[in-house]
Amino acid sequence: MSTTTTTPMNEQQMSRTILNVAKSNEDFKTLVHAIEVAALADTLKGQGPFTIFAPTDEAFRNLPTGTVDGWMKDPSKLRNVVTYHIIDHKITENEFHELTGDKRTPSVPTMQGSSVTLKTQGTIQKSMFVNDAKVTKSNIEASNGVIYPIDRVLLPVA
Repeated sequence: MSTTTTTPMNEQQMSRTILNVAKSNEDFKTLVHAIEVAALADTLKGQGPFTIFAPTDEAFRNLPTGTVDGWMKDPSKLRNVVTYHIIDHKITENEFHELTGDKRTPSVPTMQGSSVTLKTQGTIQKSMFVNDAKVTKSNIEASNGVIYPIDRVLLPVA
């Protein structure tokens, strides 16, 4: 019988968690606030690894007026939306391309419980998508996972 032990993160690793990396990025102010209101900050400062498909502030601004404010007043609904953007393991950019090779569109379960669909488009310079949101920048590495900025907020099926 084998046991797995996890070593605690050192101070440098703790400063580079997904949450801290997102806080240091000007494009994720709304997302960071949503993570905090949804009581997910401790999770995303934890060991991980995680993959987070991170809507930019512009993506949140593109939602219908009042949507974000409504979520902020309903932490359980907000938590449902935020956890739909989080995968409980790390998917590197190479793995993303391997999973979506030959026009495959794999479904990957999120922490919310529903799955998102990964896909790529293009021949030479392949664009990466999660559901219909485009990944706008290559993976941003953190000590406990990876962040993929996306151009729209993913909405779980009700």
